[in-house]
Amino acid sequence: MKIMIPDAAEGEVKIIDPSVDAAERAESAAQEASNARNDAQNAKKEAEKSAESAATSATSAANSATEAQQALEAIPQVDESGNMTLAGNITAAGGTFDAVVNANGGINIPLAVGAPTDTSAVNFFYAMGLAGAIQALIQPLYLKTSSMPVVGKGSTSVQYAGLYATSSTSAASGAPAHSTTTFTFEGPQGQHNYSSFAGFSIPLSGSTASKFTFGLGRGSKTVRGGLTMDSFSMIPGNNLAVNYGEIIDITTTAVRDTVRGGYLLRVREIYYVSSGASWKVKTTESFIPATNNHPFPACLNRLIFMQKGLSSMSIYEEKASLYIELGGGQENTLYKVAALRGVSGYEDGIGFSTLVADVENPNSWTSSVRTGAGSRYLYANGLRNPMYAALEAMAVNAIESEETADFVDVNTPLES
Repeated sequence: MKIMIPDAAEGEVKIIDPSVDAAERAESAAQEASNARNDAQNAKKEAEKSAESAATSATSAANSATEAQQALEAIPQVDESGNMTLAGNITAAGGTFDAVVNANGGINIPLAVGAPTDTSAVNFFYAMGLAGAIQALIQPLYLKTSSMPVVGKGSTSVQYAGLYATSSTSAASGAPAHSTTTFTFEGPQGQHNYSSFAGFSIPLSGSTASKFTFGLGRGSKTVRGGLTMDSFSMIPGNNLAVNYGEIIDITTTAVRDTVRGGYLLRVREIYYVSSGASWKVKTTESFIPATNNHPFPACLNRLIFMQKGLSSMSIYEEKASLYIELGGGQENTLYKVAALRGVSGYEDGIGFSTLVADVENPNSWTSSVRTGAGSRYLYANGLRNPMYAALEAMAVNAIESEETADFVDVNTPLES
């Protein structure tokens, strides 16, 4: 037995039984061991949770990496030739696609087989109705072969009345021979104040240097013959009275640029702008590539003018284009040679009715210009011209320069 007496005046006397003290210490040690065991078990559980969480994170990361790889593989790739292959369909919210999609190489629409579907309906329209739909927007232009006046050393002949004629310029005798021939076109037209004229296309060819002039739309035009090739063979009538038509001339050359390998072409556009109250002339120069086996304008097949919509008379808007179509087996046959303002549609009538052909023949043989019946094009619903869209997509742009200035008449007679 152990007796403990305090040193101070106050306190307590403890009598400690050793057996009891040992029991208490054993109980305390047992409690500490139990606490240590519980702590170890809790630590083990936390470790297991951490390991499970780490495994889950690793699996999620692996899945994300796989999905990312699959997404990257799903993105259409551009090959070395610049081509891209798309699988499946292209869709857009609401069924519309607001962005512009360019398909310069064209779009293949395979013929559908089986029950009618949206695709087969489109195919049916293209296969059975497209030609007829376009034909509905075309009216004939007949050549007035009964009257084809000529000024200078030329003559005309009729191969098929109303359809096909030739203007011949005699061989040169010293100085180049020159002739000016006026061809008139006629055809049905429906209009009151406004015309739906949207363009024209006529067959046209020439064997040597030539200038082709035509008028468009409202207002009288004065035709002049016996002038130099740089002169204007047609000008606005009534002393340049204000009107909203246009005059276009195209000057060709028979001299090939051997360095560049082709021929220069000049287009002049005479037009009136109401905001400036003045006549203007826009000069466009284009270059037509051609080999010695494709002489120009001998390989010229067709002259085409098309508008995409009605033009404004107060400002200059490029609402039209001038194209030439070539033959001779060249790789490219359709060229855009000028961007033009176009006409408003107000009192345009037939739109196009007169072509003036000036020929300068330096050769020892007779040269010729041939033309004939063509087509006049009308706007479709919404004042849209599908022919303009088609030609713009297909044509090679040959334009190299454009310059606009106040109109100054060039009226230089030929030397006698």
